[in-house]
Amino acid sequence: MVLRPGCYLTHDVDIYKKAQNEIFARNPIAQKMGQALKLALQLWAYVQSIPEPDRAIIGLGKRGSAFDAGLPEPAKHYRPGSDAPRDIATEEGWEIFELMDQHAYLHIKPGDDLKVGDMIAFDISHPCLTFDKWRQVLVVDPKYRVTEVIETFF
Repeated sequence: MVLRPGCYLTHDVDIYKKAQNEIFARNPIAQKMGQALKLALQLWAYVQSIPEPDRAIIGLGKRGSAFDAGLPEPAKHYRPGSDAPRDIATEEGWEIFELMDQHAYLHIKPGDDLKVGDMIAFDISHPCLTFDKWRQVLVVDPKYRVTEVIETFF
């Protein structure tokens, strides 16, 4: 039996993104390649409450996500019934500012188009520590249709 950390399948969004940007900045060959690392792990969670105009409560917490190398970063927003998730622009300012056992506090701007029942995909730092929290991982195609279920053994 061979044991490997989860990062041979996925990459750490925050640390690897920063390192890759540094490589692109100083290496002309990397700049010409024009491709970035492709994300291989996202966690999806529902908006459970919007108790204040600038705060949403998300059904994602320390029991489902690694948090030691940075808090989960909002990446996509999906409203049930829409055609596809949309990318969340960094200028929207959505950011998790506190992570509890089973919930996250998401900073939003008053008037943002976010409703209870919407789903948000989060990019994860330190995905190996996320794998050990889930017994199964869903594989999806580019249209986010589940194509496979993989059991984890941590």
